[in-house]
Amino acid sequence: MFNCHTTYPRLRHKGFTLLEMLAALAVLTVVLYIVVQITNHASRVVQNTRRMDADSESRLVFSRMALDFSHMLKRSDLDYSAFKQPNNAQDNTGNDRLAFFAEVAGDFADSSVPTSGEKSPVSLVAYRVILGNANNPDPTLHSPSLQRMNKGLGWEPKPGQWDGVVYFPLTLTGAGGKWPNLFSDDTSYQAIGHQVFRFEYTYLLKPSTQNPQARLSNTPWDVDAGHDSIDGFKDVAAIAVTIGVLDETSRKIVAEANYNRLIATLPDAVDGETAASRWNAIVNSPNFSGDTGIPTPASSRVRIYERYFYLTAP
Repeated sequence: MFNCHTTYPRLRHKGFTLLEMLAALAVLTVVLYIVVQITNHASRVVQNTRRMDADSESRLVFSRMALDFSHMLKRSDLDYSAFKQPNNAQDNTGNDRLAFFAEVAGDFADSSVPTSGEKSPVSLVAYRVILGNANNPDPTLHSPSLQRMNKGLGWEPKPGQWDGVVYFPLTLTGAGGKWPNLFSDDTSYQAIGHQVFRFEYTYLLKPSTQNPQARLSNTPWDVDAGHDSIDGFKDVAAIAVTIGVLDETSRKIVAEANYNRLIATLPDAVDGETAASRWNAIVNSPNFSGDTGIPTPASSRVRIYERYFYLTAP
């Protein structure tokens, strides 16, 4: 009997040592850290770019307003139209509108007159927020924008060229007004704030005998002093304007129907305060996205800006 015994070579299974595993883990940690830092940096760059875009828009809007308000005609024989609670659906519930005369160059109704490059010495200036894409860089984007109108006028009328301010009726809009459809006109306005979806203002009233401290009011005259008309802004020291801004990129993920909900979420100003303090608290609320129905990536990009425009020296 033969005893057959075959010897096979032993296979050596070499695994990773603990030191090698620790070294690999350290390398992986460094790589992941670098990736996270790059991602965070890219995210911050995008956020800063959007914030800079919104900041730039607000500066341009306020600069234009500063020029208009500084040249406002504050005379008792000229009208000033303020709509603090517009009920016109096309202007979006809540957004204010206003119109006034100012010594700034305006656009003439007919570009063929006047000739010789003549510019108007005075114009009718109006501001509104309207849902539309007029003058929008992206014609497919149907969202609110702040629009401005400056209708070229003259002090004295020139037949066939322009109307004269001194012969206007006492009211701008409504029955008997010069321009009854002033805020529904779709041809004379130009978008100056493509990213502005909310526009609110209030008045800083001057100190008086009845009220020794300046105070904020939705009424542009001192009721406590017995006044009942604006009378050339004699009681108003400044107009405080608050705007809500949402960058163009974020707007593209907001459904059109959600804008009215967003606008309504930011309440109107009340006597004694401007809108900014209330709006900032709402925007920074953890429930803001749910309350507006707007995705967080967009709702977190809403920016609030405010500026006082003094009509007299502060």
